[in-house]
This record gives sequence, C-alpha cells and structure tokens, in this order.
Amino acid sequence: MILSVLPGSKKFFYAFYISMNIAPITLNSFTYKKQPAPKFTAYNAIVYNDGKLAYRNETELLRQDLCWDDFMDFVDKKYGDAKEVNVVNHACSAGYEPWSLLMMLMKTQGENYKNFMPIQARDLDKNAIEFAQKGALEICGNEYTDAQTKFKKIFKKNFKIKKIPKGEGIKISNEYLMTCNTDLKKNIEFKQSDIFDDKDLINKENTILFCRNFWPYLEGKKASELAFFLAQNMKPSSTIVIGAYDTGYNVNKLLEKTGFKKTNVKYVYETPGMPATDQPVDFNMHRFELYV
Repeated sequence: MILSVLPGSKKFFYAFYISMNIAPITLNSFTYKKQPAPKFTAYNAIVYNDGKLAYRNETELLRQDLCWDDFMDFVDKKYGDAKEVNVVNHACSAGYEPWSLLMMLMKTQGENYKNFMPIQARDLDKNAIEFAQKGALEICGNEYTDAQTKFKKIFKKNFKIKKIPKGEGIKISNEYLMTCNTDLKKNIEFKQSDIFDDKDLINKENTILFCRNFWPYLEGKKASELAFFLAQNMKPSSTIVIGAYDTGYNVNKLLEKTGFKKTNVKYVYETPGMPATDQPVDFNMHRFELYV
C-alpha cells in the first residue's frame, strides 16, 4: 500500500490506496463496507469484489479538484445560447456532485438553467443510487459554509439544514444534514446504470458528461475501451469532465491519444466526434506520481 494525499477534497487528508489493477466487476459479487465514522465524506463505501478492492465511493459538495467558476464560464460560452443541453453525471455516487452542478447552473444561468435540466445522474452502484434518491446529504462545516457563501438564496430557499447531535460515529466531517425541501429535487434523475449501456443517453447534441474520478478503478484495457466508446458515440458539440484522481493515472493522456481535445479549463475536454484511432489505444493503467 502507498500512503498518499488524495486531491480535491475538503474532508480527507491521508488515505491508503492499494496499488493494483482491478479486474472487471459484476454487481452480484459486491461486498459493501460502510465506514461508521469516515474522515472524508458523509457517504463512504468501500466495495470489494471477491475479497479485493473494486472501488471506493467518496464524494462531497463542490469537490475542489475542479475549478467550478472557470468551468461555468466555459459552459456559458459554449452552451449559453443552446435551447437544450444534455447533462449527464456518471459515477455520481451518493449525489453530491449532481447537486453541486445543479446549484452552479442555477447561479450562473438564472432561469436558463432549465435548459440544462434534468441532470441525468447515474452510477453502477445500486446502494449509492438508493442513498442519493433519499435526497438527504450529510455535509461537513466547510461544505455548509461554502454552499451558503456561493449559493446564498438558492441554498437557503431550497434546503433544510439540521445540526446532527454529537454522539457515537459522529465527527466534524458529517455534522450537518442537508435536505432539499422544495421541488428542486425533480431536476435530478438518479438511476443505476453502466456507462457502456448508456449510448442513447450520451450521443445527443450538446452533452456535458461528468465521468470523474473513477477511471483508475478500471483496467487499462477497459479504460481504453471506455475512451474509445465515448469518442465514437459523443457528438462534436459535447464535452467531458474528468478529475484529478484520473489524471494521476494519465487518463488525460489516454483521452488525448483517443482524439479528445484539451480546453482552457483543467480536466475539461471537448469530444473529437470520432476517435483519433480506429481501435482502443494500448493503455497501461498505472500511477505516475504521489500527490503531496
């Protein structure tokens, strides 16, 4: 195991990552281990396949590896005049990221945010989706402060915040319960699915696809197939967004080799419309550096 500092989080600092390639996994072989008092997120599930780590569900509001303000400027320039934008959030986990997306769109687009709705939130993990569908998210003090500061009336009008009493299993990382108490929740559709089965969902014009911070849990071959699949099926008008955890394993280089084009916003890529290669590239999934 490697002791490392994982990027893009207000809630966790040091974690152990098992440096290994993970074989393709199936839902019926999952074993879930829910952490009683996580140091990094309100929803933290470690999922095993046949006794080996398959993936971790770690999530939060406004995950800091993405510069949200710069990304929203990019969205406004590219899609601000579009009558309909297809927003898909794969690997949405317990729902913190689609909620972040929704509130950022409301803040930056005004009433035009409705052109981006509904957000199609998807995850392979049935447990995570069931958690997300409840619409009650535990957040830490930093998330609460950030949401109040950034979203002001949007946050105050649409969410009820309850202080969680201190007790066994309660730490500073999950001290508030955030619950949507308006119809705003209708703007996010949570469903369980595999991204490879969602061709009809992602091949629409003006698609923004969040597929962040899960690529390292794929084998290199499977990651290559996913990049090729997206390049083949997404329109030239579309955009994908990955994360810092992905780039730690050179997934950005994989995308570029497959034909995706860098933008001026870190982790944001425009689709090629067709792949730069006629087959998945030969990609070896390995970590190239420790985060410090």
